[in-house]
Parts: sequence; structure tokens; C-alpha cells
Amino acid sequence: MNEDAMFEYLVQMGMMRPEEAQLKKKQSMVDALRGNSLSPMQGQMVGKHYVAPGIGQAIAQLGQGYLAGKGQEGVDKQMGTMNTTQAANLKAMRDRMQAERLRQEELRREEQMRQSLMSGSGTSGQQTNNASYAGFQK
Repeated sequence: MNEDAMFEYLVQMGMMRPEEAQLKKKQSMVDALRGNSLSPMQGQMVGKHYVAPGIGQAIAQLGQGYLAGKGQEGVDKQMGTMNTTQAANLKAMRDRMQAERLRQEELRREEQMRQSLMSGSGTSGQQTNNASYAGFQK
């Protein structure tokens, strides 16, 4: 039974791997966006003249920061869903294992009861039959 449970656990965890890989990719993209949005704006030298960063660059950084935040919310939500699913699968597996143990225990008790009845009924049943037969003869 333990080998079956381990196999089922590994199958369940294997089904989570593609989703986990996808979440890691999304998280790395969010981290890259966040890194770009937090980097300081820099001007550039054009020829002999310095050109200060423009308003477009500032807006782009704000947009990247916003997208990074929204992306992080999505990753967090998906990670929570994956963890909930994984926990539910593990709980279901534990419940099935517990039910199987209880069933095995019940079968064992029934078998012990049968054996005790069979061994006990042979002697006491015969004594009862002998007593009733003796009473019938009188």
C-alpha cells in the first residue's frame, strides 16, 4: 500500500510540474520588468551635447512598474491556486489511505470474529445440543 501511495503522490506532483515551470517563467519576466522600472533614468550624450531623459522614458518606467505589479498579482494568485490544489490532492490521498487502513482493520476484525465464532461455536454448540438431547430423553 505504501508503494501505491508513493506512486500516486509522484504522479500528482508530476502533474504540477508544467504549471510550476510556467509560473517560474512569469516570475522571471515580472522580476525583469520590476528591475527596469526601478533603474534610474539616464540621459545620453549626443555628439557634444547632453540630452536629458524625456517624459516618455519616465512614463515607460511607470508603465513597466505598473505591469510588474499586475504581473506579480497574477503570479501570486496562480501560486496560491496551485498550492491549494496540491494541498487538496494530498488531503484526498491521505483520506483514501486512512479509509483503506480502516477497511483493512475492519476486515481483520471480521476475520478474527469469524475465527473466534467458528472455534467457540464448535464446543459450546455441541454442549447445548447434548443438554437438549439429554432433556429430550427424560
